[in-house]
Amino acid sequence: MKILKYIPLLLALAFSGCVSAWMTGATGKKIQFAEGTPKLEVRSALGEPIETSHEIDPKYEEAFSWRNKTITHLEKYAYKGKINTVDEGGGQATVNALTLGTGEVIMIPLTALSIVTRSFGMHTIYVFYDENNEVVGFKIDPKEE
Repeated sequence: MKILKYIPLLLALAFSGCVSAWMTGATGKKIQFAEGTPKLEVRSALGEPIETSHEIDPKYEEAFSWRNKTITHLEKYAYKGKINTVDEGGGQATVNALTLGTGEVIMIPLTALSIVTRSFGMHTIYVFYDENNEVVGFKIDPKEE
C-alpha cells in the first residue's frame, strides 16, 4: 500500500510533455528557402526587399561557391518577429529530460518571456539569386566584419 501514494507523482511525470520546447517551436516563423526557389515565392513570403544590389561581397560568393552557381544579385529584407532556428526548443527539451519534467516549472515562464522579447526583434535577411532569379542561398542576420 505504500506504493499507492507515489502513483500520482509517477502519473504526473509520465504524462508531462515538454511544453516549453513545444511553445518555442510552435511560435515564430521558419525562414527556409531551398536552392532554386523562384524570386516571386521569396517575395510572397517576405514582402518587398529594402535593398537590391548587384555588388556581391566576395565572402558571400565564397560561402556559396560549392553550389557551382554564380550569384548575380542579392536582395535584403527586413523582418520583424521571431525566427525559429534549427535547434529551437532543444535546450528546453534537455532540461525537461534531465529533471524528469520538474524543470517545466521554471522553463515555461522563461520560454514565454523569451518568445515575447524575440517577437519584437528586427532581422535582416540576405537572399542571393542567380541569373534565372532563383535562390542560390540566404543568410539571416549575417555578421558584419
